[in-house]
Amino acid sequence: MAGGAAMNYAPRVFFDRFSFADLTVLLVAVIWGASYTATKVALGSSGVLEFLAIRFAVTFLGMLPFFWRELVGRSSDYLYVGLLLGTVLFASFMFETYGVKNTSASNAAFLISLCVLFTPMLDSLFMRSKLDWPVIGVALLCVAGAAVISGGGGTGVSPGDLLVIVAALCRGVMVTATKKLTLGKTLSSGALTTVQMFTVACLATGAIFLQPGDAKIDLSLNWQFVAAIVFLTVLATGFAFYVQTHMVRETSPVRVAFLMGTEPVFGVACAVAFLGEALSWPTVVGGSIIVISMFVLESRKERISLPN
Repeated sequence: MAGGAAMNYAPRVFFDRFSFADLTVLLVAVIWGASYTATKVALGSSGVLEFLAIRFAVTFLGMLPFFWRELVGRSSDYLYVGLLLGTVLFASFMFETYGVKNTSASNAAFLISLCVLFTPMLDSLFMRSKLDWPVIGVALLCVAGAAVISGGGGTGVSPGDLLVIVAALCRGVMVTATKKLTLGKTLSSGALTTVQMFTVACLATGAIFLQPGDAKIDLSLNWQFVAAIVFLTVLATGFAFYVQTHMVRETSPVRVAFLMGTEPVFGVACAVAFLGEALSWPTVVGGSIIVISMFVLESRKERISLPN
């Protein structure tokens, strides 16, 4: 009897500590971690701009039927904010995708998480508030971790790593700009995201034909590319953004931040499992420094209370 009670107690403790919302957010971290591998696969059959144009056009077309009524009612509000944010989003994904193409998926997964550091720093700059000294300390640790990852091979910072770091900065700008541009406005997140998807698709398509030299579309439709696009649009974009928006209401935002902080770990695991990437000690050491620093930074915002 005692043994049976103990066996029933263990799973109950697990599900008490991790709610359905928590587990769903963790699933998003897995999906976003795997997105670097999917992007790497897609880029084997496509150029960066073609990949971005198709990915965001498909996402836009998938979201439009659900949010077109809201867009028609207040099109000017959504266009103004959505076009501005969509331009920043395009820059973020362009730098990130070019970065993933020119570095390992493992490095990209770790380096993109620097956005968690850049966001409070940019927010402090725009809101003209002081940074706590622990944030500055974490910043120095993250710089050290990024330096170990990028310079561990003895050849200096690779172009791909540098591009991913710039993409992480753009992500921070995106979060800060979203906060400032939507402050005091009652805008639907879904409708606003739809305009952003449209903006990125248009900018990527236009950029294809503005490339120097003879414009040539670099695209080979095969099942690997199609599978990667379906995964990235349905799961890594539609499902993931829905969960992030709605499940945060069912759990603590800080818990969400901690769970999403595991994204680089899953990114590395997928890169090793599906791409056969070999982990170097600089990637492991530098990545560990960044991930631990992110957790330290988030832990300063609020304590996570778990049941005893």
